[in-house]
Amino acid sequence: MDAAELQKEKEEQAEEQQTVSAFEQCTVYIWWTLVSVWCVIAAWMVIGMIGSFLFILIQLVLIVDFAHAWNEKWVGKYEDTASKAWLAGMSTLTKLLKISGVLY
Repeated sequence: MDAAELQKEKEEQAEEQQTVSAFEQCTVYIWWTLVSVWCVIAAWMVIGMIGSFLFILIQLVLIVDFAHAWNEKWVGKYEDTASKAWLAGMSTLTKLLKISGVLY
């Protein structure tokens, strides 16, 4: 082998190493992108879970407050008028809401 062939072989090996190096860099960039995207998705998932928990908690407080105010209003009307219609209406509506809650 002469010097020209050795030089050409060294250049080919260097070119192969550069190609592998570029491939490795591309792989690292792809993995870095996937990991960073996954971290962003995971962070938003946690934020969404906290937000949904707070939303449900607020809705629970509002519906309990609504039911309590409604009950006080109808019991007050029963006490003012002494009409059993208010108690019957409250009992009937409570039963209907319980049945609809179980069905849906």
